[in-house]
Amino acid sequence: MFLAITLACSLLLNGADGDASEFDWKKPEATEQYEQAKKQFDEGSYQAAGKAFSALRKLAKGKKTKKHVELYRRACEGGIKLGVYEAKASKGGASKAYADAEKASAKYDGTPISKKYRSFLLKMRDELFTPVENFDRSSSRYSPDYGKTFIDEKKWVKQGKQSLRWEVSGKNISLKVKGSKLPKDFSKYKAISMWVCFPKKSATYSLAFRCKGSSKQQMAMFHNAFVKTMKAHKGWKRIEVPLKEFGQQGKASWSDVKDFRIEFQSAPNLTMYLDDISMVKK
Repeated sequence: MFLAITLACSLLLNGADGDASEFDWKKPEATEQYEQAKKQFDEGSYQAAGKAFSALRKLAKGKKTKKHVELYRRACEGGIKLGVYEAKASKGGASKAYADAEKASAKYDGTPISKKYRSFLLKMRDELFTPVENFDRSSSRYSPDYGKTFIDEKKWVKQGKQSLRWEVSGKNISLKVKGSKLPKDFSKYKAISMWVCFPKKSATYSLAFRCKGSSKQQMAMFHNAFVKTMKAHKGWKRIEVPLKEFGQQGKASWSDVKDFRIEFQSAPNLTMYLDDISMVKK
């Protein structure tokens, strides 16, 4: 998950800075306690800082000060968890660490620790994934004539600047990713991942790596391909499908893939959002 960086988030982060004199306290000694807690946080001593900010909640006066202290208290909690993820990644558990940190980042977005979460996720992303299609650059390949439009509204974006909105109906039952965006050597990868959202309702659909060549299987949706049928779901979900789970149809070969497709067997009349299609490295 990586959440898009928004103006609202920036404003929250800016509001998290400052010294104790800018806030209202019930007791004078709270000023020094705040400065000490802030120093501990900046040094990465999240356990000690968390205890200090928890104590400061009783000394905070007014909504502004209380909100500010709570932001830092939550950030300390997030910092402790981030340390666990970093340790897990350093011991060979990068995939699990990334998944856990991505999920946790939503809880701490807008707090002073969110920047470190983004840095960690970016670093892990480079190690774990090869981007295929992130939809950040608008392209005529995804045409409104076929129900596909680019969206930059925050709640519909999971990575980068934009996602793709797909109105599935009638002739608009297939989405194709160009073969030139796929890896040349699939032996280096173990899975494909992407963010998928069905806001209201869903239907089963297929993921398919289509291969070159002809086939006598005229009744098959994909003649020469590796295909995986996906279950219906509602809301945002990051799916990660191991390549070994794709069933072979016809004379499919991983050395001869020509494109990747998402396809429905019928016209279910629904809306689908897509973001961040990537190959997962071994």
